[in-house]
Amino acid sequence: MELTLVSVTYGAGGSPVQKRKTIDIVSSIKADHGLQAMAHFTCVGATTDELRRMLDTMRDAGVENVLALRGDPPRGQTEWIATDGGLRYSRELIEMIRDEYDFAIGAACFPEVHIHADSAEADLRYCKEKVDVGARFLITQLFFDNASYWDFVARAREIGIDVPIIPGIMPITNYGQIRRMTSMCGATIP
Repeated sequence: MELTLVSVTYGAGGSPVQKRKTIDIVSSIKADHGLQAMAHFTCVGATTDELRRMLDTMRDAGVENVLALRGDPPRGQTEWIATDGGLRYSRELIEMIRDEYDFAIGAACFPEVHIHADSAEADLRYCKEKVDVGARFLITQLFFDNASYWDFVARAREIGIDVPIIPGIMPITNYGQIRRMTSMCGATIP
């Protein structure tokens, strides 16, 4: 399966304006350039009703691919806290999307282990849960050591994860930005 697309994020704690801008960019990439695009979509700062309204907006704008994420804490917060009336985990978001919409759903995975995981094994089991409930492909958190990626893919295949696992790539254009990102997600810089 070849999966080629442009991934469009809106940043940690994206405001409704940022989220709408993401939808507009994804729609434009598809309409104006004929490329598949994917909107990042998080649980941050939204109730389930607000999540559904944004998903309705995505559907109505012609978005077909969604990367379902829990999301990072909003800027200025160090701990992730679920919104009252919202969702706690990306798995819950994947289930909601799967049950109510016809998007191709992607999910995140972590070659160097999610910073809140108890262990690499627990992190991998949770990744499998996301696939089992509806994620059709995975995209890794950024990494700089290819061996981490290949080891992760091998371990994922061993436990039955059979969807495409796309390496997450982020060009280094600003050292300060990449240091902040890697400190938030636990990726190592060689």
